[in-house]
Amino acid sequence: MRRARRATRSDGPRYTHRVSRSVRGTACTLVAALAACDGPAGGGRECTDHTWTQTAPDRFRGSLGGGRRAPRLAYAPDGLHVLLVHEHGGPNDPVTIDTSSWTGAAWSPPQTLSVGDNARQPDLEQDGETLRAVWSDSEQMDGAASGVFYATYLDGLWSSPVNLTAAIETPSGRFGWGGDLAVGPAGQQAIAYVSTGSGADSIKVASIEEHEIVGEPVEIATGCEESGEVHGASFDGSSVLHVWMDCEGGALGEVDGSWTAEDLAPDTFLLSVKSAPDGVLHRLTRFVGGGPVLYSRRSGATWGTDVEIPDATDAALAVGADGRVVLAYTDRDEHLFMLAVDEAGTPGAPCEVPYEPDPFAARYTVASVALAPDRGGLVISYEIGSEEPSFAVLVPE
Repeated sequence: MRRARRATRSDGPRYTHRVSRSVRGTACTLVAALAACDGPAGGGRECTDHTWTQTAPDRFRGSLGGGRRAPRLAYAPDGLHVLLVHEHGGPNDPVTIDTSSWTGAAWSPPQTLSVGDNARQPDLEQDGETLRAVWSDSEQMDGAASGVFYATYLDGLWSSPVNLTAAIETPSGRFGWGGDLAVGPAGQQAIAYVSTGSGADSIKVASIEEHEIVGEPVEIATGCEESGEVHGASFDGSSVLHVWMDCEGGALGEVDGSWTAEDLAPDTFLLSVKSAPDGVLHRLTRFVGGGPVLYSRRSGATWGTDVEIPDATDAALAVGADGRVVLAYTDRDEHLFMLAVDEAGTPGAPCEVPYEPDPFAARYTVASVALAPDRGGLVISYEIGSEEPSFAVLVPE
C-alpha cells in the first residue's frame, strides 16, 4: 500500500477534520458480528456493502500515545459516546477530559467533564444503561485536590464529577493517579489506581458504591521505586477482580482476587481486556518492541492458548451486551481490519474497514471499539508529527 504523502505547512491547514467516505478496501459491517461476510476476497472476507462515515467532534485534539491516553468509545441507549483528552493548544493551556455523542448525523457540542487543568488517562465503561467514566487530574486551577475522578452518564445527563481518592490519599500527602474501572457481572464496581506522591508508588484496589470508595483500599503492590502503572482491570464470571499492572518498570503482572502475581511472558504488555456478560475474559497482549498481537480468553482458572492475529501491529477489542466479541487492528501497511471471535475463542477471517488517510499523520493506532445491537463504532488514533496527536471516529450508517 502506498503511504500517504507527508504534507508541509504550505499544503494547507496543519490540523483539519473532514467527513468523508473512502473506497480503500472492502467495507465491513458489525451487524450480527460480521455474520453477513461471506466468500474469499484476497486474504480476508468479502463483506456486505456498508458505508462508513469518518468524522471527529469539532475542535477536539485527542491525545494519542495509545494505551491510557487514547480516546474511549461506549454506547448508551441514546447512542455512541466518546471520552478523550482535549489538549487546548499552548504549553500552559489546560488539558481537560471532554465528551461528545454521535447523533447519527453530527457530534453533540463537546462537554468538559474534568474540573482541573491537567487531566489524563480516561477510562469509559458501559454498565447496562449507564456509562461510567474515570480519569486522573492534577494541578487544579481551582485548588481542588488531585486524584482519580468519577462521573456517570444516565438518561442523557452526566453527573457532577467526584474525586474518589482524595479522602484516602490526601491526608498522607499523596494522591491517586491512573485509575482503571471494572464493572462486575452483578453490577459491582472496583477501581485499581496508583498511590503516588512522596516516596515510592504503590498500587491499590477499592470498591465503589454511590460515587464513592467504600471500605479501605487494598494495597496489592508496594515499593514501585521507578513508577507504578495500572494497565487494566476486569471482573471474571466469579466476580474475581483481575488487575494488570507494572511495578518497578518490570514485566507486566496480572493480579487476581487472591492478590498473588501471575506474570505474563517477559516484556509483554496489555493492549486491551474486556469481560463478556457470561464472565469470560478476553485479552489482547503484545511484546514490547514489536512482535505479534496475541489474543487469549479465560473462562476458568487459567488463560487459554495465545492465538496470534496475523500482521497486526496494534489492536483493541469490544464485547457486546449479547456476548459478541470483535477485534480491530492495523497492519504494517496501515490497513484497518476487523474480525469476529466465535464462542470457542477462535478469531475469524478479517475484513477491511475503509478509511481516509490523513496527509499529516505519522502513524495510526486503533484506540477503542464499541458495539451496539445494530451498529458499531471504531476510533482510529493517529499522530501528526510528534506534537499534535489526533483521532477520527468511524461509524457505520
